[in-house]
Amino acid sequence: MRIYTIVASLLIATAGVLSATSEVKANCVPVKGKYDSQITDYGTTGGVFTIVGVIKGAGFFSGDYIYQLISTQPAPPLDNTTVSSLGIVTITTSKGKIVLKNFNIANLAGGADFGTKVDGAVVDFNDIDPVQSTGTFQGATGVIFSTGFAKFNQEGNPIGYSGDVHGEVCIPNHSADNL
Repeated sequence: MRIYTIVASLLIATAGVLSATSEVKANCVPVKGKYDSQITDYGTTGGVFTIVGVIKGAGFFSGDYIYQLISTQPAPPLDNTTVSSLGIVTITTSKGKIVLKNFNIANLAGGADFGTKVDGAVVDFNDIDPVQSTGTFQGATGVIFSTGFAKFNQEGNPIGYSGDVHGEVCIPNHSADNL
């Protein structure tokens, strides 16, 4: 329950900052949608922990995505079942690719090994990479949040995630009306 309280506090505080700054930026567009994903590689055979998924109902931000894990760490002092990780998310949309630098917190049921049974809650903070993004999103900035829960197989292992996506994308040198 403690993770939910911490996550809710972070989201409320960040939402206040976003709403205070979004009024000044004429080329910023809100994002709101749903995501659904599958774990395709747990990284156990020398590969990279990888998740593929789709974002729906988010207009210009809708598309297929891939998440690749860079690193993971236990997240004390929360508790020894909470893990934080860093990764890269690439979303392919009809308007170009959006590359996100991802920070994730997940509540695990067990040790701090990523890949053990997940208790459920997953929260992501995604910062748009203006250099790596392409098409309409080249030079874009903004923050995207996602909150969701793990999906499990019959053995109780996580096989994917689903939840909500929301935030704001700011497009330089483009009109938000063209999205």
